[in-house]
Amino acid sequence: MLSPFVDFFCFLVITNLINWSGTSIFYTKLRTLSAVWALNDTDVWITSGSQLVRWNGRNQYPPQCLPISVFKLWGENSNSIYAVGYGGEIANYDGTTWTQISSGTNIGFCDIWGANNTQTNQTEILAIATNYPTTINMKIVELTGTTAASVDGTGLSGAISGVWFIPNRCYYIVGAGVGYKHSLQDSGPWSLYPRSGITSYYSTSVHGNDVNDVFVVGVDGDFQHFNGVTWKDYRDQTYLANGSFGCVAVNGNFVVAVGSNSPYAAITIGRR
Repeated sequence: MLSPFVDFFCFLVITNLINWSGTSIFYTKLRTLSAVWALNDTDVWITSGSQLVRWNGRNQYPPQCLPISVFKLWGENSNSIYAVGYGGEIANYDGTTWTQISSGTNIGFCDIWGANNTQTNQTEILAIATNYPTTINMKIVELTGTTAASVDGTGLSGAISGVWFIPNRCYYIVGAGVGYKHSLQDSGPWSLYPRSGITSYYSTSVHGNDVNDVFVVGVDGDFQHFNGVTWKDYRDQTYLANGSFGCVAVNGNFVVAVGSNSPYAAITIGRR
Protein backbone atom coordinates (compact mmCIF):
# COMPACT_ATOMS: atom_id res chain seq x y z
CA MET A 1 0.00 0.00 0.00
CA LEU A 2 1.39 3.41 -0.97
CA SER A 3 2.07 6.02 1.67
CA PRO A 4 -0.25 9.05 1.66
CA PHE A 5 0.65 12.45 0.28
CA VAL A 6 1.85 14.59 3.14
CA ASP A 7 2.62 18.00 1.63
CA PHE A 8 0.33 20.16 -0.46
CA PHE A 9 1.27 23.58 -1.84
CA CYS A 10 -1.47 25.83 -3.20
CA PHE A 11 -0.98 28.83 -5.52
CA LEU A 12 -3.46 31.43 -6.78
CA VAL A 13 -2.18 33.30 -9.84
CA ILE A 14 -3.33 35.44 -12.76
CA THR A 15 -1.72 33.67 -15.71
CA ASN A 16 -2.44 30.88 -18.17
CA LEU A 17 0.87 29.13 -18.89
CA ILE A 18 3.03 27.78 -16.08
CA ASN A 19 6.27 25.82 -16.18
CA TRP A 20 7.40 23.87 -13.10
CA SER A 21 11.14 23.17 -13.07
CA GLY A 22 10.99 20.79 -10.12
CA THR A 23 11.93 23.50 -7.64
CA SER A 24 10.41 26.70 -9.04
CA ILE A 25 7.36 27.88 -10.97
CA PHE A 26 7.68 30.19 -13.96
CA TYR A 27 4.64 32.14 -15.15
CA THR A 28 3.80 33.33 -18.66
CA LYS A 29 0.78 35.34 -19.76
CA LEU A 30 -0.40 34.36 -23.26
CA ARG A 31 -3.55 34.67 -25.31
CA THR A 32 -6.43 32.35 -24.41
CA LEU A 33 -5.28 28.72 -24.49
CA SER A 34 -7.48 25.68 -25.02
CA ALA A 35 -5.12 22.71 -24.61
CA VAL A 36 -1.52 21.79 -23.79
CA TRP A 37 0.27 18.45 -24.33
CA ALA A 38 3.95 17.93 -23.51
CA LEU A 39 5.70 15.00 -25.17
CA ASN A 40 8.88 16.00 -23.34
CA ASP A 41 10.65 19.12 -22.05
CA THR A 42 11.50 20.29 -25.57
CA ASP A 43 8.34 19.35 -27.46
CA VAL A 44 5.22 21.01 -26.08
CA TRP A 45 2.04 21.37 -28.18
CA ILE A 46 -0.25 24.31 -27.35
CA THR A 47 -3.58 25.20 -28.94
CA SER A 48 -5.88 28.20 -28.97
CA GLY A 49 -9.08 27.32 -30.78
CA SER A 50 -7.99 25.91 -34.14
CA GLN A 51 -4.46 27.37 -33.94
CA LEU A 52 -1.53 25.23 -32.77
CA VAL A 53 2.08 26.02 -31.95
CA ARG A 54 4.93 23.78 -30.79
CA TRP A 55 7.37 24.98 -28.14
CA ASN A 56 10.91 23.58 -27.89
CA GLY A 57 11.67 25.08 -24.48
CA ARG A 58 13.04 28.31 -25.90
CA ASN A 59 11.21 29.13 -29.11
CA GLN A 60 7.99 28.27 -30.88
CA TYR A 61 7.52 26.77 -34.32
CA PRO A 62 5.34 28.62 -36.86
CA PRO A 63 1.61 28.27 -36.04
CA GLN A 64 -0.48 25.60 -37.74
CA CYS A 65 -4.19 25.79 -38.54
CA LEU A 66 -6.10 22.66 -37.52
CA PRO A 67 -9.31 21.42 -39.13
CA ILE A 68 -11.12 21.56 -35.75
CA SER A 69 -11.46 23.82 -32.71
CA VAL A 70 -9.48 22.00 -30.01
CA PHE A 71 -10.46 21.33 -26.40
CA LYS A 72 -7.98 18.55 -25.48
CA LEU A 73 -4.81 17.01 -26.92
CA TRP A 74 -3.19 13.62 -26.46
CA GLY A 75 -0.18 12.19 -28.23
CA GLU A 76 2.05 9.14 -28.24
CA ASN A 77 4.86 10.85 -30.14
CA SER A 78 5.29 13.68 -32.66
CA ASN A 79 4.00 11.40 -35.43
CA SER A 80 0.81 10.46 -33.61
CA ILE A 81 -1.15 13.33 -32.05
CA TYR A 82 -4.91 13.46 -31.50
CA ALA A 83 -7.04 16.55 -30.93
CA VAL A 84 -10.66 16.50 -29.79
CA GLY A 85 -13.03 19.41 -29.60
CA TYR A 86 -16.44 20.91 -29.89
CA GLY A 87 -19.29 19.53 -31.97
CA GLY A 88 -17.93 15.99 -31.92
CA GLU A 89 -14.76 16.96 -33.76
CA ILE A 90 -11.61 14.80 -33.78
CA ALA A 91 -8.39 15.19 -35.76
CA ASN A 92 -5.20 13.12 -36.06
CA TYR A 93 -1.68 14.26 -36.93
CA ASP A 94 0.59 11.64 -38.55
CA GLY A 95 3.77 13.70 -38.56
CA THR A 96 2.91 15.46 -41.80
CA THR A 97 -0.82 16.13 -42.11
CA TRP A 98 -3.81 16.75 -39.86
CA THR A 99 -6.80 14.57 -40.83
CA GLN A 100 -10.30 15.06 -39.48
CA ILE A 101 -11.98 11.89 -38.14
CA SER A 102 -15.71 11.18 -38.23
CA SER A 103 -16.82 10.54 -34.64
CA GLY A 104 -20.47 9.72 -35.23
CA THR A 105 -21.64 12.44 -32.84
CA ASN A 106 -22.04 16.20 -32.60
CA ILE A 107 -21.58 16.18 -28.84
CA GLY A 108 -18.51 18.10 -27.69
CA PHE A 109 -15.51 16.06 -26.57
CA CYS A 110 -14.18 16.85 -23.10
CA ASP A 111 -11.24 14.46 -22.63
CA ILE A 112 -8.95 11.93 -24.32
CA TRP A 113 -6.39 9.44 -23.05
CA GLY A 114 -4.26 6.69 -24.55
CA ALA A 115 -1.89 3.97 -23.33
CA ASN A 116 -0.05 0.94 -24.67
CA ASN A 117 -1.74 -2.43 -24.31
CA THR A 118 1.12 -4.74 -23.32
CA GLN A 119 -0.86 -7.84 -24.38
CA THR A 120 -1.38 -6.67 -27.95
CA ASN A 121 1.45 -4.12 -28.18
CA GLN A 122 -1.13 -1.71 -29.62
CA THR A 123 -2.07 1.73 -28.32
CA GLU A 124 -5.58 2.07 -26.94
CA ILE A 125 -7.12 5.55 -27.12
CA LEU A 126 -10.46 6.61 -25.65
CA ALA A 127 -12.18 9.96 -26.10
CA ILE A 128 -15.30 10.99 -24.19
CA ALA A 129 -17.97 13.54 -25.05
CA THR A 130 -20.89 15.05 -23.12
CA ASN A 131 -23.52 17.78 -23.39
CA TYR A 132 -23.52 18.28 -19.62
CA PRO A 133 -24.77 20.55 -18.06
CA THR A 134 -27.19 21.32 -20.94
CA THR A 135 -28.28 17.67 -21.15
CA ILE A 136 -26.80 14.38 -19.98
CA ASN A 137 -26.14 12.86 -23.40
CA MET A 138 -22.69 11.30 -23.80
CA LYS A 139 -20.47 9.43 -26.23
CA ILE A 140 -17.37 7.24 -25.76
CA VAL A 141 -15.23 6.34 -28.78
CA GLU A 142 -12.12 4.23 -29.21
CA LEU A 143 -9.68 5.66 -31.74
CA THR A 144 -7.54 3.51 -34.03
CA GLY A 145 -5.59 5.40 -36.66
CA THR A 146 -8.16 7.60 -38.38
CA THR A 147 -11.26 5.63 -37.36
CA ALA A 148 -13.53 6.00 -34.33
CA ALA A 149 -15.63 3.15 -32.92
CA SER A 150 -18.34 3.55 -30.29
CA VAL A 151 -17.82 2.10 -26.81
CA ASP A 152 -20.83 1.15 -24.69
CA GLY A 153 -21.28 3.50 -21.71
CA THR A 154 -24.12 1.65 -20.01
CA GLY A 155 -23.95 2.17 -16.25
CA LEU A 156 -22.36 5.61 -16.42
CA SER A 157 -24.09 8.89 -15.80
CA GLY A 158 -24.38 11.01 -18.94
CA ALA A 159 -22.53 13.74 -17.04
CA ILE A 160 -18.88 12.76 -17.64
CA SER A 161 -15.70 14.83 -17.72
CA GLY A 162 -12.52 12.75 -17.42
CA VAL A 163 -11.01 9.46 -18.61
CA TRP A 164 -7.84 7.56 -17.66
CA PHE A 165 -6.88 3.90 -17.89
CA ILE A 166 -4.27 1.16 -17.98
CA PRO A 167 -5.30 -1.29 -20.73
CA ASN A 168 -6.76 -4.60 -19.48
CA ARG A 169 -6.31 -3.56 -15.85
CA CYS A 170 -8.50 -0.56 -15.04
CA TYR A 171 -10.57 2.00 -16.94
CA TYR A 172 -11.94 5.09 -15.18
CA ILE A 173 -14.50 7.61 -16.43
CA VAL A 174 -15.50 10.30 -13.93
CA GLY A 175 -18.14 13.02 -13.69
CA ALA A 176 -21.33 12.61 -11.69
CA GLY A 177 -19.75 9.59 -10.04
CA VAL A 178 -16.58 7.55 -10.49
CA GLY A 179 -17.14 4.79 -13.03
CA TYR A 180 -14.77 1.91 -13.71
CA LYS A 181 -14.22 -1.30 -15.67
CA HIS A 182 -11.40 -3.83 -15.74
CA SER A 183 -11.66 -4.63 -19.45
CA LEU A 184 -13.28 -3.08 -22.51
CA GLN A 185 -14.05 -6.62 -23.64
CA ASP A 186 -16.39 -6.96 -20.67
CA SER A 187 -19.90 -6.73 -22.15
CA GLY A 188 -21.44 -5.82 -18.80
CA PRO A 189 -22.22 -2.27 -17.65
CA TRP A 190 -19.69 0.08 -16.09
CA SER A 191 -19.59 -0.04 -12.29
CA LEU A 192 -19.94 3.07 -10.12
CA TYR A 193 -18.36 3.55 -6.72
CA PRO A 194 -21.01 4.50 -4.12
CA ARG A 195 -21.10 8.30 -3.83
CA SER A 196 -21.01 7.97 -0.04
CA GLY A 197 -17.82 5.91 -0.31
CA ILE A 198 -15.75 8.48 -2.24
CA THR A 199 -17.22 11.92 -2.86
CA SER A 200 -20.54 13.64 -3.35
CA TYR A 201 -18.88 16.36 -5.46
CA TYR A 202 -18.83 16.42 -9.25
CA SER A 203 -15.51 14.99 -10.51
CA THR A 204 -13.74 16.67 -13.42
CA SER A 205 -10.51 14.70 -13.97
CA VAL A 206 -8.78 11.39 -13.19
CA HIS A 207 -5.18 10.26 -13.55
CA GLY A 208 -2.86 7.70 -11.98
CA ASN A 209 0.51 5.99 -11.80
CA ASP A 210 -0.95 2.50 -11.44
CA VAL A 211 -4.09 0.69 -10.34
CA ASN A 212 -3.13 1.35 -6.71
CA ASP A 213 -2.28 5.02 -7.19
CA VAL A 214 -5.21 6.92 -8.74
CA PHE A 215 -6.31 10.54 -8.26
CA VAL A 216 -9.72 12.13 -8.85
CA VAL A 217 -10.34 15.89 -8.55
CA GLY A 218 -13.36 18.09 -8.98
CA VAL A 219 -15.66 20.85 -7.81
CA ASP A 220 -14.79 22.97 -4.74
CA GLY A 221 -11.24 21.64 -4.73
CA ASP A 222 -12.32 18.03 -4.21
CA PHE A 223 -9.19 15.83 -4.20
CA GLN A 224 -9.38 12.04 -3.77
CA HIS A 225 -6.69 9.32 -3.83
CA PHE A 226 -7.11 5.55 -4.27
CA ASN A 227 -4.32 3.33 -2.90
CA GLY A 228 -5.68 0.10 -4.32
CA VAL A 229 -7.77 -0.64 -1.23
CA THR A 230 -9.41 2.56 0.02
CA TRP A 231 -10.03 6.15 -1.03
CA LYS A 232 -8.60 9.06 0.96
CA ASP A 233 -10.11 12.55 0.93
CA TYR A 234 -7.67 15.49 0.89
CA ARG A 235 -10.27 18.20 0.48
CA ASP A 236 -9.47 19.70 3.89
CA GLN A 237 -6.09 20.70 2.39
CA THR A 238 -7.16 21.49 -1.18
CA TYR A 239 -10.53 23.25 -0.74
CA LEU A 240 -11.39 25.98 -3.25
CA ALA A 241 -14.15 28.26 -1.97
CA ASN A 242 -15.01 29.79 -5.35
CA GLY A 243 -13.95 27.30 -7.98
CA SER A 244 -12.89 23.80 -8.91
CA PHE A 245 -10.06 21.74 -10.32
CA GLY A 246 -10.27 21.03 -14.03
CA CYS A 247 -7.37 18.63 -14.47
CA VAL A 248 -5.01 16.42 -12.46
CA ALA A 249 -1.73 14.77 -13.48
CA VAL A 250 0.65 12.57 -11.50
CA ASN A 251 4.19 11.32 -12.06
CA GLY A 252 5.75 9.17 -9.38
CA ASN A 253 5.50 10.92 -6.02
CA PHE A 254 4.47 14.25 -7.53
CA VAL A 255 0.88 15.27 -8.31
CA VAL A 256 -0.49 18.54 -9.71
CA ALA A 257 -4.11 19.71 -9.94
CA VAL A 258 -5.03 22.91 -11.78
CA GLY A 259 -8.25 24.88 -12.01
CA SER A 260 -9.70 28.17 -10.87
CA ASN A 261 -10.71 29.89 -7.66
CA SER A 262 -12.38 33.06 -8.88
CA PRO A 263 -10.90 35.44 -9.89
CA TYR A 264 -7.60 33.52 -9.97
CA ALA A 265 -6.11 30.43 -11.53
CA ALA A 266 -5.48 27.73 -8.92
CA ILE A 267 -2.60 25.24 -8.73
CA THR A 268 -2.19 22.58 -6.07
CA ILE A 269 0.99 20.49 -5.87
CA GLY A 270 1.22 17.37 -3.73
CA ARG A 271 4.32 15.42 -2.72
CA ARG A 272 4.58 12.03 -1.11
